[in-house]
Amino acid sequence: MDEARLVSAIENAPDDEAALLAYGEHLRRVGDPRGPLVATGVKPKAAQLKALVGTLAAFGASVKIETWRLGFADHVRLIADDEKHAQRLIEAIATHPSTRFVRTLEVVILGKRRSYAGVDARLADLACPKTLTSLVLGKPGDHALSRALLEAFPRVGAAPRRSWDEVAAAVRAVRGSGPGFATAPIAIPALPLTSGELVRGLAAEIDRNQPLGLCARLVEECTPSQLAELSAALITAWTQHGGEARDAWVYEAAARFGGADAARLIGQQIATSSHARAEHAIDTLARIEHPLAILELFEASRHWTARGERAEVALERRVRDVPGALAQAGSDPRCAGLALDRFRQLDDRAIESLMVTGWSAPLATVRRWFAGERARQIVWRSGDEMFALAGEHTVSHDGAAVDILPEQSVTLVHVADPEVRDVVAWRAWQTSARFDQLSRTAPPHGSRDELEQLATRAVDVDALRERGYRNGGVKTDDTHEELHYVKTYQYRGDAYPVTIALVGPRSVVAPRTMPAVVQFEIARDLGART
Repeated sequence: MDEARLVSAIENAPDDEAALLAYGEHLRRVGDPRGPLVATGVKPKAAQLKALVGTLAAFGASVKIETWRLGFADHVRLIADDEKHAQRLIEAIATHPSTRFVRTLEVVILGKRRSYAGVDARLADLACPKTLTSLVLGKPGDHALSRALLEAFPRVGAAPRRSWDEVAAAVRAVRGSGPGFATAPIAIPALPLTSGELVRGLAAEIDRNQPLGLCARLVEECTPSQLAELSAALITAWTQHGGEARDAWVYEAAARFGGADAARLIGQQIATSSHARAEHAIDTLARIEHPLAILELFEASRHWTARGERAEVALERRVRDVPGALAQAGSDPRCAGLALDRFRQLDDRAIESLMVTGWSAPLATVRRWFAGERARQIVWRSGDEMFALAGEHTVSHDGAAVDILPEQSVTLVHVADPEVRDVVAWRAWQTSARFDQLSRTAPPHGSRDELEQLATRAVDVDALRERGYRNGGVKTDDTHEELHYVKTYQYRGDAYPVTIALVGPRSVVAPRTMPAVVQFEIARDLGART
């Protein structure tokens, strides 16, 4: 049997020692030092360890092999300084010969500001070691494993299936004081638990890692709308009870069960929560599988400094999902009520952002993302042709057909783009714009002097923050008031950093050469008032 088949046999049955022994015999024949260790089953000696560990030794105490099994690491503990360090450690052990058959993996990130979302995502991408059956990220309650990760490692998420009666008995046997809140009754007909018992059981399983089988049973038996209702009910009840830190596990529950209303409620807490709570909220949104969660991250990325940067990082992790969510112009059938209103509000802001950054895509892609009545009032351009979407057709403002091929690149029209023509006629056609597109205005800004004059006038700092400006790190010595505000404008893949200085002579520090659209948006931001 060749090596690939021997390895596959181990990966398909990690607990089968016969498969390992067969592979060990192959290694012995080819002169690999692991061969004799597999045959004897003894722990490697110091001299042997050096050869087996190899490149992992460079990581020092960050990689701890807790137990060996037949010549291979069986239980590995990774201790990282931060999330990026943890990802590097994960990548190192995923393909190393001595750790390729690990069954138990622990990852611990030191320090107060720790997140395991990036580790979760990287493990899901690598899907190695394939033999993994037990995975712990941080301390109990630190992180709920994502759906993508559980799909990549089905043995990790596998648990004995329990009947509702067995689950209910396990929940009622839970000891301790339990959470400080209970939800309103939730419409899950098969659920043999009171709301108080349900919350108590979820806290025990999610926060304290007690294997009750409750979460698995809920996911198996409940519809997506029921799970979404449960998520929102948990967030609402916890918030109304004061949002105590000891019950912050509800964020992890929301990450598991998802839902538009949960995403909306969590998104609204980012602005008013402590920094640590806001970071937790952002990390949770990054794991909720719903377009509104992505839009909430997009909205958070436009404000503040550290929180906005964390939201940007979270968006980068989901970069494959972002364009579709940002451009989903039609109402999402999974949203309802307040969540739908929030979705529309953030969706409009996101589409406006696509316009000012010069985003483009093939017409076929745009058709797929921009659907429904609310998308009909958006004006597009391909070359010097302006058009609107009308079902399967592309038309001019007078209803005449405009020939655009599905593979042609198209972009949203911006009034400051010098290539745009016939704006007056299109402005008359656009009677109910979703955002300021053709009616968009800015103060005079044709020269650098005019931009400087805008900065010289009283700048509304709150309005600048609302438009995405962040603290520049320069403060007064006495009052510690911010003196510099910075923003990086993006246009067609290029970055244009801008600093507004409020100390001494007010000024605008910007690249000497900028596209007309960027100069327009800078002037618009400087002239903004809250």
